[in-house]
Amino acid sequence: MEQLKRFLFIVICIALCPSFIITEDVDPNPEVDTKNGRVRGTVHYTINSTKPVYTFYSIPYAQAPTGAGRFGKPTPAQSWTGIRNATEIAHACVENGPVVRMMLNTPLALHNRIPMPQRFDIYSEDCLELDVYTPNTTGKLPVLFWIHGGGFYLGTGHAYNGTALCTFTDLVVVSINYRTGHLGFLSSGDEHMPGNMGFFDQVMALKWVKNNIQAFGGDPDRITVAGESAGSWSVSSLLVSPISKDLFKRAILQSGSINTDKLINENPRKKFDGIVKLIGCANETLEDTIQCLRTISIDEISKVGPQFESDWPTIDGEIFPEHPRDLYLKTDFSDKDVLAGVTEDEGFMFLGMPVETGRIPENMNNSYGRFILEIIQGLTSYMREDAITIENIEKIATEYLENNASADTASEELLKETSVDIISDLAMFFPTLNTTRTIKGMGGNTYFYVFSHSPSFAALPRPAYVDSTHFDDVFFMFGVGFLDKWIDEGKGYVFSDAEQELSKQMMQYWANFAATGNPNGDGLHNWPEYDVDNQKYAVIKPNISSSQIDFQKKFNYWKEFMANIEAKRMKVEPETTPEPTQPTGSSNQLSWRYTNIFIYMAVHIFVVLMS
Repeated sequence: MEQLKRFLFIVICIALCPSFIITEDVDPNPEVDTKNGRVRGTVHYTINSTKPVYTFYSIPYAQAPTGAGRFGKPTPAQSWTGIRNATEIAHACVENGPVVRMMLNTPLALHNRIPMPQRFDIYSEDCLELDVYTPNTTGKLPVLFWIHGGGFYLGTGHAYNGTALCTFTDLVVVSINYRTGHLGFLSSGDEHMPGNMGFFDQVMALKWVKNNIQAFGGDPDRITVAGESAGSWSVSSLLVSPISKDLFKRAILQSGSINTDKLINENPRKKFDGIVKLIGCANETLEDTIQCLRTISIDEISKVGPQFESDWPTIDGEIFPEHPRDLYLKTDFSDKDVLAGVTEDEGFMFLGMPVETGRIPENMNNSYGRFILEIIQGLTSYMREDAITIENIEKIATEYLENNASADTASEELLKETSVDIISDLAMFFPTLNTTRTIKGMGGNTYFYVFSHSPSFAALPRPAYVDSTHFDDVFFMFGVGFLDKWIDEGKGYVFSDAEQELSKQMMQYWANFAATGNPNGDGLHNWPEYDVDNQKYAVIKPNISSSQIDFQKKFNYWKEFMANIEAKRMKVEPETTPEPTQPTGSSNQLSWRYTNIFIYMAVHIFVVLMS
């Protein structure tokens, strides 16, 4: 009887006093054994959640690419003795100095919206490290391997907090650093410095994850490579590179494809010669020039700001044995699952870019002329010059305006909306959809989406015709509204009730896809598989739905447009782009050709659009 009384007392206490419930102790500093040594992490929680997410920051996957290793392939990380502290972010890859300083000197209200570490002192060449987030170190969960964007010039994996993804789904999240800018992609066009160092970093990180993720509760046979913008360019590159395509099972492409017109540097030596002059390393022999590049102060390299085409990937014979567009037509994707998509109005990021009115012919020095030039400048980062002449853009504008307006009668708002549509389609929608269609045609299992929701927390007002823009989808698939901070002391975001539900559903779609190759699951709207015939896709916004692409007319138009451009290129000599030039005055100034684009990309994308 006494035992029965004691049992009933315990039951009543548990029922009436939830705090009395016995819970498993959570180790605030979990430890894991990797093949390089033991690491000690920390624990994070989303807002109002008691589910622990075990987090390990800045684990090295390669040695520091310094000295003789600068501009070379990464080498595997060395082992260590004892326990390595992985409780804090250690390093981010050296960015272009002017970019970081500009961004970190913005007003505090906007400063806290920048999704990158806000301490300049952590930027270093010794940066080839990754973060791991896991809800269960003893499980065997699917792995999301995240590659950050930033145009191959900016960004860090540390900016992408995987806590919410691990809280609401059964995923292990890995986010990596890789070399960007000159250090990541500058190439002499031969065996001395073939380039693509950033891609080799990504491959090395994938190999590390393949060999070590099981210790963190991840399944090495269920790795999904995912990325947005330049991260999506990277994922689409890894899909066809012979040295990487067997290291992962699935891929997610968010806003971009390597098959965009301008992303391959097809004249690396010419551009290399121009860059080394700006850096101050132009010598009589290539060997002396490269030796200078490897010994000169990193500040002398990073202060020469983005030269864009000079830091694009190259056809190096290893990452790309041939042009990626040709590799796509030869690759068997029957063993790959691919989820891809875009935001509704990607091109809004270029709205308001300073227009070089001096380039407008006298007879077009009006709102229509500025509209044409705004499109040209918006596409400069994505299209080669022969594709975006004034004549070509006028033809495209006529196609888009159709019978709605003429050059003389088009309203300012209609011109703005049309410029967003054209830039969105040619820079993001067409390359991403074209790559998806090619993968499907070569045997792949494909899903497509359009993200169409403007975040309620956007700092600046958007026109009524803008449903969403570049990067908006990332906020929701990472669940940032469930975090008390984005990174470091960065300000958090607040989701509305509808946005909380949208984010939870989106995270679950991504997790389901990583687990099975199919995003669908209980409680979710059915997301139809993309097929070239039915062209169905998911419309991701509150009350997610599916639709059928009405883009076929535009798709066919762009397909024919680019085929004609390529045919003309086949008949002319290889491109002879002028060497990058540095204006007289301060050596910290940027090449005049790219000043407008650089300022816009640095400030507008990373301040306005990510706020």
